[in-house]
Amino acid sequence: MTVTNGLSEFLRLDTPDGAPGQPVAWELLDPCRWENDLADRCRAMLASRDKLVLCLTGKAGSGKSTLGRIVRKRGLPGIDRSSFLVIDDGVAHVKWLGIFPRRIRHRCREKDFLAPFAALFAGKRLLVYVNATPELRIDRCDMLVRLRCNDAQRLGRLQARDPDGSERFAGSQGKSDEARVLADHYFDLESDRVNLQQLAGRGW
Repeated sequence: MTVTNGLSEFLRLDTPDGAPGQPVAWELLDPCRWENDLADRCRAMLASRDKLVLCLTGKAGSGKSTLGRIVRKRGLPGIDRSSFLVIDDGVAHVKWLGIFPRRIRHRCREKDFLAPFAALFAGKRLLVYVNATPELRIDRCDMLVRLRCNDAQRLGRLQARDPDGSERFAGSQGKSDEARVLADHYFDLESDRVNLQQLAGRGW
């Protein structure tokens, strides 16, 4: 079962199979200036459309949630954070009355095209969806950024933040991180070459 909603036009395909039908050409983002390169791409695409969908994906511990938090708190160079709605694993962080932080949680086991968050996207220009398996809820996006990290650092990150970090790492080992949603542009970011935690604590 699928659900049609105000986000469907950005996240849904008319064809039943949302996976890319041919090998994807991934463009590597420069770890030293990824934020500027990504912002340049976003601004260029927003010049010809009203809304933009950016998907952040990767295996557990690759840094996708940290990157999503950076975008939510700081925006991107030249793009104010107020333009973004960030949904991380079924949770959107919003400001109630523009002041009080609030978490809106809607997890789903069917392809709903993020229907519960449609109203929150009103007035925003960029939707950022963070998930290791985005194909479970959406068919497509405008830009897909895949975060990759060496296994030793990924394991260390998971063990540092989760009591079951070792189990999560083991469970992710045999899983593919190949693109399973269609996008206009595909990017790789080597997150083990970027200090995302440091970036999360400062402004542009």
